Amino acid sequence: MPEKRGRKPLLSPKQVREADRFLQDVGWDAHVLTWEQLANELDFGVSGWTLKRALGSLDYHKCMACVKGWVSKRSAKMRVQHAETYLALKPEPKDWHDVRFSDEVHCCVGPQGKLCIIRKPRERYCLDCIQEQLNQDDERDWETCHIWGAVGYNFKSDLTFYNTLGNQNGKLSLKVYCNSILEPVVKPWLKRTHNPFILEEDNNSRHGGGSNNNIIAIWKRRNDLNHFFNCPNSPDLAPIENCWQVIKQHLKKFPD
Repeated sequence: MPEKRGRKPLLSPKQVREADRFLQDVGWDAHVLTWEQLANELDFGVSGWTLKRALGSLDYHKCMACVKGWVSKRSAKMRVQHAETYLALKPEPKDWHDVRFSDEVHCCVGPQGKLCIIRKPRERYCLDCIQEQLNQDDERDWETCHIWGAVGYNFKSDLTFYNTLGNQNGKLSLKVYCNSILEPVVKPWLKRTHNPFILEEDNNSRHGGGSNNNIIAIWKRRNDLNHFFNCPNSPDLAPIENCWQVIKQHLKKFPD
């Protein structure tokens, strides 16, 4: 019989499966626990770090909780149509090298904010992993910063901080988008003719999609900005969405 080398696992496969079942059966109240709290609940006699490493074999990890669930059937149909359209235009990965995905993020530092949860990659929008949104009264005293950025193949923009003129929910106005982002940030990119690009934006009316005659639509035509809008209610189709988690997790850890 061949000799078995290496340290014996602190958690048996049976215990790992038991921890997996616990997370699935208990739901949100289990997902929101820290690794140390989860270890105490399971009472396996191991540390949170050991449990984290063991559950990592099942792809469990800590991340920020989402506040939206699965998309509707109508949105799902639109997403498929959008994907088919752009895959027909850009069928190969290299065809997307000239696209710069842009987005805004609103980071709040308040009494609770978003919570970190334990989940698997495919469970992002499962009901047990969705955090309920707080009402607006709870958010009035939060300190909020509004940030815009863009990423692409071998490209990363600087972060642009902008003010929303008293609008605490961070919604852009056409004027703010034009004066704080397009003019000072995007326009200089257009002057670098050796590096052409296409700007992807989410389907926010403040990005000029609501009319052909608003100040944003006019600015884009005058400056020959090549752009397209992402599918509505589909932030996961833009790679930049994953970049914001680093900033949010840093603010969660170091709120001061």
